Amino acid sequence: MKPLFRSISILMRGSGIRRSKASFALFALCVGLANAGAITFDFSGGSNSGGSYGNIRQYTVDGLSVNVSGWSLDDSGTWRPGQLKGNGGKLGVKNSRDDNTSKIDNSGWTDFVLFEFSDAITPFQMDLTNVGNRRAGGDSDLSIWLSFINPNPFENHIELDSFSYFPSLLGHSMTSETSSRSVSFNRGSVAGNALLISPYATHSDDSFKIDSLSVERSIQVPDTGTTLLMLILGIGITAGLYRLSRS
Repeated sequence: MKPLFRSISILMRGSGIRRSKASFALFALCVGLANAGAITFDFSGGSNSGGSYGNIRQYTVDGLSVNVSGWSLDDSGTWRPGQLKGNGGKLGVKNSRDDNTSKIDNSGWTDFVLFEFSDAITPFQMDLTNVGNRRAGGDSDLSIWLSFINPNPFENHIELDSFSYFPSLLGHSMTSETSSRSVSFNRGSVAGNALLISPYATHSDDSFKIDSLSVERSIQVPDTGTTLLMLILGIGITAGLYRLSRS
């Protein structure tokens, strides 16, 4: 038996708490630490801090908020703030290099979209539209990064100047489809509070807009010591109430 659960078992026996009551308490604790359900941002509406380069759009669904900004990596490897477009509820990026499109693309400079969430989330799907170019063709290969940044980037907006905020690549999604598509990702259910999306970096024919993003709200599970303290307090209070009811 693991030390944490051995301690719980001893406390239960010493306090006279019935197994059913203890099981219910543990179940309630687990429910409180679990994911709180799927949330989909469709990016219609939302506040906009301005249409200039470096603007931030904010969206809120079911109490979860996200700040979204556009960035570009130029030919010399320098990060530059882009202009995040939200026409028709579809996110795109216009960069300052004679960009005649508001798509997220890698023709010339590579565009990025940064999502900074108010709470920890587990992203799992996004819908892409406006894929490719009618004349030049192309598809929607993309790369995804996810990170847990402290302090919370929603309240402390980060200025991208390197990949230091995103040391680990979550994955790629490769396709030959030239039409709108849904992208399912993050099968490992990794959580974070900052998400970065871009066309596949070494290509030059990927372009798309982001129509929606689906995530699950995640509550960060406390470490073992904190969890044990919470359980001790909870079981102690329950035991006291139980004894009072018997007196």
